[in-house]
Order: sequence, then structure tokens, then C-alpha cells
Amino acid sequence: MNSFMAEGGDKLSVLARATERLDTGLNDLEALIDYLQARDRAGSPAGHSLAAGRIRRLESSPPEEAR
Repeated sequence: MNSFMAEGGDKLSVLARATERLDTGLNDLEALIDYLQARDRAGSPAGHSLAAGRIRRLESSPPEEAR
């Protein structure tokens, strides 16, 4: 979790009482940037995915009662 939450942010004071915390030194912005750059290098940039094909547009006229 990010340091804001680990320090009890958003009234989650129980998290601040943890006794064995490990600070990675990373912040959430750096982690997001690393993730996005890795996807880009892998040829699958964020926001450039193809539709999964689950939703299809039906080309038909509306039902008779809707006219």
C-alpha cells in the first residue's frame, strides 16, 4: 500500500499500528510510470487494447411498439 494509507490516512488508524512495515522507497507515481513504460516496451501500451468482442452492435429496426 502507499505510505499515505500505511500511516493511517483516510481514518484507517489501525494500519499505522503495524509493527513490521517495509518501506520500498517507491512512491505510487513512480510505480505507475514504471508499469506504463513496461507495457509500452512490451508492445501493449495502455489505452491501445482491442475490444474483447463481447459487445456487438445489432443493425436492426426498433421494436414496433417503440415507433
